[in-house]
Amino acid sequence: MKNSVKHTIGVIIGVVIALAAVAAAAYALYRYFKPDYDDEFMDEFDDEFYDDDYEEDDSLFDEDDE
Repeated sequence: MKNSVKHTIGVIIGVVIALAAVAAAAYALYRYFKPDYDDEFMDEFDDEFYDDDYEEDDSLFDEDDE
């Protein structure tokens, strides 16, 4: 009876480890192939935000108004 209990526990632990390995591999693939939209959004936001500021700041220093 002890051998059958040990065998059952071993099988259960083996199945849990196998499922954890498959889940970890799936998550790693998901993170690798998932596009990173945050970087694209921040790059576009920075470009638009800073371009407007520089255009406004450049007009302050024009010497044509004198």
